[in-house]
Amino acid sequence: MADLSRFWLQWKGSLSTLIIGDYHVTSGQGMGVWTLPSYFNGYDSPGQYRRSGRDITVSNYTAVNSSLRGIASIVKRGNISLNLYASKRRLGAIVEDSTGSVLRLSDGGYHRSEGERAKYNSLSETLIGSEVQYITGNNYFHEINIHAGGYLARYDPPFQQAATERTRFPFTGTEFGSAFGGAALAADQFIVRGNAATDRNGNVAWKAGVEYYPLKKSNPRILIDLYNYPVKFKSPRAIAPLNRPNSTGRFGGALLVSGRLRGHLVSSWSAHLDIMRKPWRSFLFPMPMTESKASMTIALNLSPTTEQVIRIRRKNSEKKVDERNRRYTEHKIRFTEKFRLNPSRYTKLQLWEEFARLDFMDGRAYQGGMLGFKIDQRLRGISNLFANIDLSALIAAFNTEDHVSIYLGERDIPYRISSVRLSGKGVRYAASLTLEFGKLKWIAVKIAQTNRFQPKTDNPDLELVLSASYTL
Repeated sequence: MADLSRFWLQWKGSLSTLIIGDYHVTSGQGMGVWTLPSYFNGYDSPGQYRRSGRDITVSNYTAVNSSLRGIASIVKRGNISLNLYASKRRLGAIVEDSTGSVLRLSDGGYHRSEGERAKYNSLSETLIGSEVQYITGNNYFHEINIHAGGYLARYDPPFQQAATERTRFPFTGTEFGSAFGGAALAADQFIVRGNAATDRNGNVAWKAGVEYYPLKKSNPRILIDLYNYPVKFKSPRAIAPLNRPNSTGRFGGALLVSGRLRGHLVSSWSAHLDIMRKPWRSFLFPMPMTESKASMTIALNLSPTTEQVIRIRRKNSEKKVDERNRRYTEHKIRFTEKFRLNPSRYTKLQLWEEFARLDFMDGRAYQGGMLGFKIDQRLRGISNLFANIDLSALIAAFNTEDHVSIYLGERDIPYRISSVRLSGKGVRYAASLTLEFGKLKWIAVKIAQTNRFQPKTDNPDLELVLSASYTL
């Protein structure tokens, strides 16, 4: 039995698209239905603010509980686009034995042990939704996009999440519905956008922002976002799953500044600050009910065939330790060295080191690290059958103490990078082979394994991912 499977059949015409099988729905920067994984997570979080919905797309991701399964269509007539979708599938979830209700969705995708098998397909989901977009433009704005939609989902068994003194949840029972809408105005040098959504209890989440694009690439690019999430949405098609809820809502803002310096030692740079409530206090000290993130990335060119990347991140938040929510400060730094060994054959080599440290307010501290090596090789036009052959292999050794996790990016299939969470002590191996026949035509295979050095650890699972695509 496969731990996870994806299949789809897609037909594309000049004015319509039809998908049968597994697909994703993305709309309004996470304000509407957003089934793609890792919208709010990642080592470097600035990318999440630039993402916008891509309507309906086929699913090639291997993240568990991510895709919808059923039928979806996109119909375009003039300036109007209509998206319709219906899904019925089973999800992995943690079910409480005494009540038979769902506590939360399962994070892991394996079903080896008895406990993991109990989560397999334990939750039934039926979901229908639609979205309409009106896209136009004028002499000043080359694109004006106005969209609105909604969806209704039913679950069996029901969710049951008890409220506590510091948290409240809107999602209990068997049904969940949401209405959402937004607009975006795009000109030559800036984009203004806003999105909002409300759940069945009238909790309204909203997000608004502006992006500035300079005419000269050497000038800084600026992005500013403001957002408010009143509660934590626990639906698998979640709105704002990252933010910790509280009785007064969660207001915050983000600032991203980036730029490129051609002909200088520094080829590119970016700085990011994300703050939720009381920014002048939460960034300096880990305060209750606040969260902040700050990161900086600098890319250096010391020679024509090498690139050095330095990433630094600092985060203040809280996590549950010893049955209590405890505040902590996390520091991460990663050094990456990139080599272009053979430009004609697209041979690339990467070496990286990452260090992480967690400091709790009670004085406890935990740390960890990772050392990795990766090589990529692309062979182009070697035969009449294959347009490209891509080879990729990596090995990463990691050693972390309790409460510390490090994330590793791996190629799953063409054009997709998956995030693997590593903790404890061990070595991770991964290799992939992709045979490309043309645009959206490929056969890909990936093999990976994580060997942990802790005593009494079960034999490591061998991960095998197979993917194929053919477009007429």
